[in-house]
Amino acid sequence: MKSVKMTLYPVQTLCVPFAHFNILQGLAYRLMSGDKDLAAEIHDRSFSDKKAFKFFCFTDLEGRYTIRNKMLVFNDTISWEIRSADDRIIDAVVKFLQGVSEIEVNRNKCMLLSYEIREKHFNTDVAYIKMSTPIAAINTRCSTAHLSRKKS
Repeated sequence: MKSVKMTLYPVQTLCVPFAHFNILQGLAYRLMSGDKDLAAEIHDRSFSDKKAFKFFCFTDLEGRYTIRNKMLVFNDTISWEIRSADDRIIDAVVKFLQGVSEIEVNRNKCMLLSYEIREKHFNTDVAYIKMSTPIAAINTRCSTAHLSRKKS
């Protein structure tokens, strides 16, 4: 598994809504734009399959912020990480980052201070992971009839 962690500094105040997943997802695809075939393959396949395989994941924006008008307001250093089991994705992001000094986040320019490529190899059958967000598990084989309670 490979990841790239970016350190950004907003040129001006960076404001994003509480629900900014779609902004970060769009940014991830934009960072993959150096490899247009790969970006199209990931986008098309993940949105056309009934049970979509997630080709990559990313963290929330990490850093000090304040809340103003239902927006997260960043004025200082921010970090953000994209992870993938498919090395091509991280390689495409790194290729893009090598050619830029600024990244636009929600129409706000941020200086790219640095980026770090991380690689994690799992050499055992068992791995313990720490989640930064909850996981929702849905059993699609269980019908609602089995879930209803009997009246006494």
